[in-house]
Amino acid sequence: MRKCILLAALLAVLFGLSSCAETKYDAVALSLGRYDNMEYYTDGGFQDHTDYAKYTYSSPTLADNKYLVRLDKRRVERLNGYLDDFEKWVDLIREGNPKNELAENYDFDRSAIDDGDYYYIGGGYSETLSDIDYNDQGLYDIYFFDIQTNTLCYFHNNT
Repeated sequence: MRKCILLAALLAVLFGLSSCAETKYDAVALSLGRYDNMEYYTDGGFQDHTDYAKYTYSSPTLADNKYLVRLDKRRVERLNGYLDDFEKWVDLIREGNPKNELAENYDFDRSAIDDGDYYYIGGGYSETLSDIDYNDQGLYDIYFFDIQTNTLCYFHNNT
């Protein structure tokens, strides 16, 4: 009985910690208001994973957003540097397991990127990298908001 209580307590703590982390990931998505739909795909495990998500909105709120900044030519180049790295990881996943959910569902189209869109690049869990060139540490969160489709794409790499 004592083991069951300890196991239940451990599971409760783990569940609590995982829900806190999920809230951190959703902060940028929630900053735009309520999303209508979210698709989320992942590969890997604890501290070694790659994630891709898409959020769609009917009425996003971009005014005074504390995360997203408007893209310009210089920022598009920076964004593409991160996307190049991210897509290398997706290609490696696809080579190792073509039936992986992330490999099968990664569908980002760079032709959607233009100067009117918004983005945010963070250094994993805290540091904002929006005005810093690509880091080769393999730990970043990218958010790209396409104003034509009201879609927020999320790219995370922690490898």
